[in-house]
Amino acid sequence: MKLFVTGDNHIGRKFDKYSIKNQLIESRFLCLKDMVETAEKEQCEFFIITGDLFDNTYAITKKDVKRVVEILAGFNQNVLVLPGNHDFYSGNEQLWNDFMTMADAHSNIIVLNEYQPYEFDSSDGPAVFYPAYCDSKHSDTNRLDWIKEENIDGVSKYNIGIAHGALEGLAIDTEGEYFPMTRTELDSIPMDVWLLGHAHVTEPAIPANEEKTGYTIFNAGTHEQLDLHNNTEGNAFVITLQNNDGIKKILAKRVVTGRIRYYDEKLTFNATDNKSLEKTIEELVKDYSSNSIVRLTISGSIDASEYQKKEAIYEAQLSRFLNYKILDNDLSEKITSEKIENEFSEIGFAAKFLEGLLDDPVELQMAYDIVKSLK
Repeated sequence: MKLFVTGDNHIGRKFDKYSIKNQLIESRFLCLKDMVETAEKEQCEFFIITGDLFDNTYAITKKDVKRVVEILAGFNQNVLVLPGNHDFYSGNEQLWNDFMTMADAHSNIIVLNEYQPYEFDSSDGPAVFYPAYCDSKHSDTNRLDWIKEENIDGVSKYNIGIAHGALEGLAIDTEGEYFPMTRTELDSIPMDVWLLGHAHVTEPAIPANEEKTGYTIFNAGTHEQLDLHNNTEGNAFVITLQNNDGIKKILAKRVVTGRIRYYDEKLTFNATDNKSLEKTIEELVKDYSSNSIVRLTISGSIDASEYQKKEAIYEAQLSRFLNYKILDNDLSEKITSEKIENEFSEIGFAAKFLEGLLDDPVELQMAYDIVKSLK
């Protein structure tokens, strides 16, 4: 039996700080459609969303909900949707009323909005899904307790736990307000696999397109990056479960699903080195797809010839990307005797002081910055 697992899709995110926001919004839909097609090619029997399909419960248009439903309806078997903490289900959300009304026309889409087992027939025997969905945006307790009380058949059926919340050691939750879970807690519940959502990183971080065994806890992470701080290719899992006379085997394959990449890089140029700004940037981004957003934070000092044409260098090296931003307030040109002569009186203290440090570029740069600030 094969499962396709995704989550944290955040359909409806606005991307208002980007000039290409419409393209970023559209890409999330296209990636969702790509995943449905991949699940079909992989002959998966279930397409599972582990929470936060939508970015919120209050500002998603019916048009976007309809588009999501139509994309999911393109999968020819069961689609299981778990409400996460961003798109939580308490029974009063217009988002879910709209979604389920539209999904009623497609018998394959099921919202896991009850704390109960959901049992299905699969090509390899019964499969039972145990959802721990979010009924609010924040909670200091997870929703696993009802599963712990279930009488679970661990031999003749596949048992799959689906939960949304902060997994210890994977998601940052310093205040303990995002449905916190521990690995020990998950391991104590007799599930064959756990499919988690909430963290925007992928676990396990196995090589792409290679089947691996030895894992029972899976967190796909978002299907496409959400911002510069979210360093991922955009991933999902294809998970195969096998049952040989009660002996279960789990095989997992990570698939890359993102179309757009974000890169947030830092470059530092020391006063003592002779690195070229242009060559350094060229080498850094040479393997980046043109379908990328790049932010470079550049500091240190570079030769005057490159400093004077830095804007032209940025444009030449980065204009092929969807969007780029440069933060170079801490970048300056190297201090030379010519620069000292041009900026300070040759008989003044500052010029003599700085010229005395020409053999020590690091000290010279520090001294120059101090003198310049005093001037």
